Amino acid sequence: MKFLILRISLLLVLCFPVTVFAEGLPQEMMGKFSIKEVVLRAQVDLVKNGISSRVNPLKFVVDVIPSSIIHRLIVVENLSKYDMTSGRISWLYEHIGKHGFRILSTKISNANAKGVLQITEGGFDYVSPLYKKAGIGNSFTSAAIDPVTAAKVAILFVDSALAVLRPDELSRVMNDDVLFHDYVASAYNGGITYALRTLRNGKGFINGDKQETRNYVAKMRIARYSVDV
Repeated sequence: MKFLILRISLLLVLCFPVTVFAEGLPQEMMGKFSIKEVVLRAQVDLVKNGISSRVNPLKFVVDVIPSSIIHRLIVVENLSKYDMTSGRISWLYEHIGKHGFRILSTKISNANAKGVLQITEGGFDYVSPLYKKAGIGNSFTSAAIDPVTAAKVAILFVDSALAVLRPDELSRVMNDDVLFHDYVASAYNGGITYALRTLRNGKGFINGDKQETRNYVAKMRIARYSVDV
């Protein structure tokens, strides 16, 4: 219990400069801080609920899944490859700094993915029974359009995607930052089964069978070196 309180307190301290000192900053910086705040609040909620990682049940899920990958997923989900290669990441931050997540939370794709993290109903239904006490609710739409809840779903999805790996595969993915980002991007966009198959067939994620997912992996590679979090 003492460790749980300490962990929550640490996360709240990390939230403090985001919520207090961001006001009055340029919109681009405000937007970046806003994303960090959303991810941190999701982490705090998951720690409060005592959610362990399925990758390592002895650790909180937030200690296994880095906040940076969720931040980058938000960027990748809301910019095209052209935008990312044209230096328009700052535009996204400025948009969030000006409008918050009000507009991005209403996004709906052709595949019915919703919100700032483009949560799918299949993804929500997959993680919900695996992390029953995570506090993501029972409504896919409500979870997808709320940025903090969507960030929780994303954290849980990434954790569950890593949990299906064999020990040797997990070691490879977790110790190779490029491979980690490739695998997470592939699972998030193409599905866990697809990402696992692509990892095992040795083709490489940038050469996978799904064109949309190949493009998504390419965007994540750009985010990995251009989104400094």
